[in-house]
Amino acid sequence: MSDARITDADTSATVKATITFSEAMDTGSTPTVTNSAGSTLTGGIGTWADATHYQVSYTVADANVTLADVTFTVSGAKDVAGSLQVAHLTFALSES
Repeated sequence: MSDARITDADTSATVKATITFSEAMDTGSTPTVTNSAGSTLTGGIGTWADATHYQVSYTVADANVTLADVTFTVSGAKDVAGSLQVAHLTFALSES
């Protein structure tokens, strides 16, 4: 997206959230990624790009709202040693 605001003009666009971890993660595990956009972001298909980057692609739905400051929360990731992620990682949709 060209800016950090989701509007009706973005309907059907794909938004990709990339989560960066500070250490190598178990790419066989699937983190849980939630967002504050309600029904505006649909799909939520996640894949590991590599051992430190997890990407989730969403399709923007027309919910007749304008959203700014959408946040994403990540939990349930495991590192290569099998240790479960302790703290949630929350980040905001930003300009790309």
